[in-house]
Amino acid sequence: MTLNCKVGDLAIVVRSEAGNEGKIVRCVRLVGKMNVVLRDGRIVASWVWKIDSLLPSWSGKVSNRVEDCLLRPIRPLDEPETITTDDEVMA
Repeated sequence: MTLNCKVGDLAIVVRSEAGNEGKIVRCVRLVGKMNVVLRDGRIVASWVWKIDSLLPSWSGKVSNRVEDCLLRPIRPLDEPETITTDDEVMA
């Protein structure tokens, strides 16, 4: 199983039918694979996270769950970018 997020991650909502794009959430725990009803009535199975806040859904309800496929984690860079140069710096 490959997920975008892991427990404790801050993540940004990248896609939403309810206007939640750009909202920042924390992934509290993986709920599991659940059936999700899309706006067009289709039902799809998706990995779902319990999050630390409530977000409105397209149906008008609020929920503290969001599909992993709608999230992108916000993580620090592994190593800071360094610039090396031979130029002398004048003070």
